[in-house]
Amino acid sequence: MTGGNIEADKDITATLDDLLALPLAEQVSRVRSAQDPDALLLQLSDAADRIAADDIGRGLAVREALVALADEIGSAAARADRRTELAQTLAYSGQLYEALGIADAALKIAEATGDRSRS
Repeated sequence: MTGGNIEADKDITATLDDLLALPLAEQVSRVRSAQDPDALLLQLSDAADRIAADDIGRGLAVREALVALADEIGSAAARADRRTELAQTLAYSGQLYEALGIADAALKIAEATGDRSRS
């Protein structure tokens, strides 16, 4: 989140909407051109939180798109984090088995990099 700055929140949500309207290859190019792609993915994920709170179906679609984007350009931590967030959104929507599978995948990514904080 942007610390309660409503205009900044709207800007990052608009950026997310614009980005997700593009083909994946163009999304990758745009995010890679950011000064800190992992930080941008985190900001986009914060926007996805707000979207999911208002519209769970759209939130799930955004979360899935962010997982795909993180898979293309993110660090292992970013890939694990985006999956964890997708799992949380799936659980919130009542899709518990799917959530457990995604959470397990996130844990495996984190463990493969030596990150034991998620165990």
